[in-house]
Amino acid sequence: MSKELTDLISRLTSMKHLAQPPKNERAGTFSSYDRSSVYQPETDCYQNWGANEDGTGIIRTENEEEVVVELSGSGVIWRVWSAKPEKGAINFYFDGETEASYFRPFKQFFEQLTDDVSPAGFPSLAPKLSGGYNSYIPIPFHDGIKITFSKDWGMYYHFTYTLFEDKKLPTFAEVIFKEGLCLLAEVDRQLYAAGDSYDARCETISVNFKENTRQKLKFTQAGALAYLGIETNLENFSSEKQKRILREAVLTIYWNCEKEPAVSVPLGDFFGSAPGYNLFQSMAVGMTSKRMYANWFMPFSEGALLEFTYEGKENLELKVSYRLETLPKEEADQLLRFHAKWHQGDFKQLDRKRFVEVAIVFLIGQFY
Repeated sequence: MSKELTDLISRLTSMKHLAQPPKNERAGTFSSYDRSSVYQPETDCYQNWGANEDGTGIIRTENEEEVVVELSGSGVIWRVWSAKPEKGAINFYFDGETEASYFRPFKQFFEQLTDDVSPAGFPSLAPKLSGGYNSYIPIPFHDGIKITFSKDWGMYYHFTYTLFEDKKLPTFAEVIFKEGLCLLAEVDRQLYAAGDSYDARCETISVNFKENTRQKLKFTQAGALAYLGIETNLENFSSEKQKRILREAVLTIYWNCEKEPAVSVPLGDFFGSAPGYNLFQSMAVGMTSKRMYANWFMPFSEGALLEFTYEGKENLELKVSYRLETLPKEEADQLLRFHAKWHQGDFKQLDRKRFVEVAIVFLIGQFY
């Protein structure tokens, strides 16, 4: 089993990988958006700005096939989505091929990766959610890829990809061969079981906001906060009070003795649920009947400060559990810092041009 194959598939579930800065790579997407909206450089405006016939857009028609993806260089298709896949084929042309070496009826592509795989083989890697079909099976290529649809393929598509400059990748044939399928099956099981990762390595502190409206938790060396879980006494309150309390309790985090917080979010929103306490589980965050949890990998080089504040009147009690991972400072210096901010505002008074400018600045700020 090649290292390239194991590295590629492990990336699907590695929380630590999210903290590693991208190097020599570029991400993007192809979709079926309405291509009649066209930018005019001479006027610096879009022609037919409001075009919204989503599902109709393709790159071009070639040999009675609709070209929907065309990329040069090496990379990976990470996600394929469609709201309406049908019997027409999806065709993959790898690395300059003139004949598609992999093709399936588009709907079957989501349900049965190869004829040797059970139709229900990867329920977590290829889930049907909210009426949409998804596939997170990685599709690597080395010298470009072209993807086409044959007649009666359906409607609507997304392809999310990354292009790399100098990364060694396996072939797609390796991914769907025996060893690759075994790795995918293990990842699928991990995703199915994903949830609260609390274990015996966690440290715990108790917070009672009847006595104090602010509680601090401080770390002084390089490392990473690899788990944060919070148990509450919210079961003592009505659902309406729970909604309010989870907004009145706020988590603030400072990395590396910085004066401005990198995280400043109401408690419920930080753990992915608002308004109120809503049971759900995912790999990154969730709420169970026992606790709220976050499995994000959050590194720091020179310590970290967590502050829990509360502006409510009810007697809120928290049991805060956390797990630290020790990191050499040299490694922590190279990793990205976790940021999360909660915003509220009314932009209705802005004209459209100004609103777009504000939105762009806001989005850039989230990825700082």
